[in-house]
Amino acid sequence: MTAEHAEWGDEPLIPMPPLKIRALREAVAVLSPTFLPEFQQEEDEALDWVAENLQPNAVRLFLRKWAVFVAIERRPALARRLRELERVVARSHDPEEIRDAGTEIARLRAEAHREIAGE
Repeated sequence: MTAEHAEWGDEPLIPMPPLKIRALREAVAVLSPTFLPEFQQEEDEALDWVAENLQPNAVRLFLRKWAVFVAIERRPALARRLRELERVVARSHDPEEIRDAGTEIARLRAEAHREIAGE
């Protein structure tokens, strides 16, 4: 666990799954089942894109997006903080407050990307 993980003070609800469709689908089902329809729709779109364009990058992008989602959602305090920051961005009219929230959102997502990369 990195120092940034420790600041949230909670242990992950589940281990970080591998970047595989089935493993990520199972993690989403445990952590936030209401997101399963969105997961399935994006999985279908990514696979259709690959089939139509012979571009495997669509599946890689799909896997990374949902791995970031799982990396965040498996830490309840982190997930709560991200939702709070997203509400600030959506509702605030204060440019400085929006910028600060956006900066923290980017930091949280970067930490999730580092976790996925094994850093």
